[in-house]
Amino acid sequence: MTDTPTKGAPTRQPQYMKKMNYDVRRAIEDDLHNYYHVEDKDKFLSHLVPISDNLLSKILHILVGNKTYQDGRWKGFPRQSGGKENRMYAPFINVANAIDSAVDELGGMVQVQGQWRDVHSRAPDSKDPTSAALWPDAVRVSMDTSTKDLERRLDGLDHKSLNKTEKVQLAKVWWLQVFTVVEMKTTSTEEDIEEALKQLCSYMRQLFHEQLDRWFAFGIALCFDQLFLYLCDRSGVLGMATPVDIHHEPKTLIRVIASFALLDAQKQGWDTNMQVYHPTSPTLCVPSYQYPYGSEKIGEDLYKVQWVIKTAAPRSYTAVAGSSAAATGNNTKCERFLTIYAISIIASEMMCGQASVVWEAVKLDDRQNPKKTIYILKQGWERFEGPSLSLKGKRPFEGETHELSGLADRRIYSSDKRPASHFEDEDRRETNLHQRLVTYEDVRIHNTQHGDQLVSRAFTRTVLETWGWPLVFFKDNLEMLQVIRDAVKDHKQFYMKGVLHHDVSPGNILICPIKGHESDIDMMEIRGCLINLDQGKHTEQTQHTINTPGQIHTAEDITIDNLQMMLKKKNIVINDSDIRLVLEIFQPSIDLPLQYVMDCVEGFSGLPSSSTGYSNSQLGWNMQAEDRPNFEARVHRKGLRTATLPYMSHEALQADFNESYVFIARLRKKPWTQEAAHDMESFLWVILYLAITCGGPGGFRRKELKELDNHIGEAIRRNVLIRLFDCEDIATLGKEKSHLFSAITGEEFLEKELLVYFHPYFHPLKPLVRDWQKLLMRAFRFRAFEYDFIHDKVLVLLDNTIESLMGDQQELMDEDQEKYNQDREGEVARRQKLVESLQSSFVSDAFKPADLDVQSPNQTNRGLRPTSPDMVHVQQCQVPDSASQHPQYPTAQKTKRQKI
Repeated sequence: MTDTPTKGAPTRQPQYMKKMNYDVRRAIEDDLHNYYHVEDKDKFLSHLVPISDNLLSKILHILVGNKTYQDGRWKGFPRQSGGKENRMYAPFINVANAIDSAVDELGGMVQVQGQWRDVHSRAPDSKDPTSAALWPDAVRVSMDTSTKDLERRLDGLDHKSLNKTEKVQLAKVWWLQVFTVVEMKTTSTEEDIEEALKQLCSYMRQLFHEQLDRWFAFGIALCFDQLFLYLCDRSGVLGMATPVDIHHEPKTLIRVIASFALLDAQKQGWDTNMQVYHPTSPTLCVPSYQYPYGSEKIGEDLYKVQWVIKTAAPRSYTAVAGSSAAATGNNTKCERFLTIYAISIIASEMMCGQASVVWEAVKLDDRQNPKKTIYILKQGWERFEGPSLSLKGKRPFEGETHELSGLADRRIYSSDKRPASHFEDEDRRETNLHQRLVTYEDVRIHNTQHGDQLVSRAFTRTVLETWGWPLVFFKDNLEMLQVIRDAVKDHKQFYMKGVLHHDVSPGNILICPIKGHESDIDMMEIRGCLINLDQGKHTEQTQHTINTPGQIHTAEDITIDNLQMMLKKKNIVINDSDIRLVLEIFQPSIDLPLQYVMDCVEGFSGLPSSSTGYSNSQLGWNMQAEDRPNFEARVHRKGLRTATLPYMSHEALQADFNESYVFIARLRKKPWTQEAAHDMESFLWVILYLAITCGGPGGFRRKELKELDNHIGEAIRRNVLIRLFDCEDIATLGKEKSHLFSAITGEEFLEKELLVYFHPYFHPLKPLVRDWQKLLMRAFRFRAFEYDFIHDKVLVLLDNTIESLMGDQQELMDEDQEKYNQDREGEVARRQKLVESLQSSFVSDAFKPADLDVQSPNQTNRGLRPTSPDMVHVQQCQVPDSASQHPQYPTAQKTKRQKI
């Protein structure tokens, strides 16, 4: 098998439902099981918190003088283990702040002002209302102006003048301000050490989720008198092989605590090329840890927090004097973008993986231009090792693949694999400190089943010009199929250059308005785009397709005669040259060619019977031979990949595949690998999902799924959504999906378990779905023409259906045609008003909660902004309309990880 074992990834909870601590805990245990490494303590500390021994001695001298450290012990810490944890809080906070004060006393050395705070009784405030309530025992937070005022006012005589609301507001600690988190235990048993690490990781996941400008983070676990320092980045968790005895190693404790004051923000994990938008600031932005949260408002939630992000400029770009790009001092290499709205942040909390984040954005200098261009800005962590195309250049994988396929000029504005760094020496410029520190020779791995999977990652940013809406916001059936057809064409264009997308889902298929003269956008002219190649794979190896008419064949005449005799008994007539071709594909078997021919003759609807013989064009064998990518010999990259679980192919989901589906590959002695046909299956699952869960144009949920105690909605949730899309067990989900492609039960399963639940609006798509299923059944069963030429076969099906819809669209509608027409017009109006709002307003004012509404009989009070891909996948639980203020699908898009 050339593709990789699987692992769960973050899921999106319904917008109105809080994420449960149980969900966080399960994700943490999964990450630690695969990606926890330890390193020698001295090496760990010297690399990650480099502070001179001379400076540590000076700080210790101050602390001994003020009796913070006396008689070989830190002041206030309990002498006996056990008891309640609250015995630990005050001593730690006092000692940590005393160390900070000592650093400050030495003068001119503090890089980042901060304060250690006890937050065990009140969780830091989040910009995500669905986040689980997580209570670290202590945190170090930035000392912005409001925090300093709070300390002065509460410590001074005027604190009585503050009312309770003012005190609460000023005393708030936001996750956005947190530098590091601390978890304490009163014993140092193995159980408590493990428990502290799990809790600590949950806090660091939350840091990554809230702080989109964070590359890595440190966490501290204090188990009685044993201190553990951990580093968490997108390669996993790195810890020390032995703990620090805080009383016997006072300088080491000082090193750990003082590092958060002495190291600059970048060396503590912040991306200095990314700052919060602050329109009253001279530079229009400030670092997130310096933003005055107590006195000024920021975005209502994480999706609405606006960032100024410095990116690599296009190769042809030259900064104009006085522009924000020129102001950076790097006139030909940098450009600044202002984010408008986060499209997807669900993966940001990942402790090991791509952790992609996506925004809508405009150029900072164009923010008030009424004709400004809207871009997609995307960042994430790409593997730095393995046989990957992206390793051959300095551009991210997405930029490389678009360049290779010839789509870069139309879709990629700029891409950067290594953003500018303040580190002076080359070793420190590596964005992934985890991998730079640890080597395969000296790493010691605990509790991991993939111990050799230490993965190095590089930070990437890409600016794309493919702006639009997820497929779910189609305005009618015709547009939906046209967009899918364009996406299939994109898939083929990538594939023929050796790139397999690997992650087809509704959120990765965009409806893109076509941009005309001077950035005018024609909302009636659209094209479909297949986006997000984060999980794609590449090969430079090729193989010739199966033999096609016109090539030389070696099948013996006697074998041809035998097969012709068998076919004549079935009243099937085919000429000898085509029989020879089929025998070549399946040699040395004669039973398989017979089964294949019969399946082709009986297969698609509309193939007429023929007494004079079937031509190769009727049977779909008239394909032009050409070289195709060969993924079979490709060695998978290290680590795990994340893909969208509900739409994955049944074969890709199953660990042990049903032999009837892959016996041809085994006959050829070929390992299983994900191929184009599996992605074409994902396109089919997308259509099935939309046709069953949508109530017509515009992405509206069908009413049966919005009503409690609706028997149709209950049946859909139980028999379709939970079973075929939201099943949490990967192997079970694959097994359930495989019923659709069973040679024995497949057709009955399609009719009775799927098509029966199609919303009436999508009934015209049933013939397409039936033919698509038959095509895939033959492709998976025989691995013949349909498998090698799957794109061409699917495009023929789509072309025929689109032609049918265009020719007879009115007759296809049912008695609710007037309502559907109103929904269609409402979707078009929403698009147009959104574009007008984007282009005519200041960015800072354009994205308040929907002030421009489009009314539709299918949904009232509908805002301009479509749901982000984070929330495209509809929830299957019973939820009344009043439970959610958002009109679209507010639920989890389940994902999985798999070897690539």
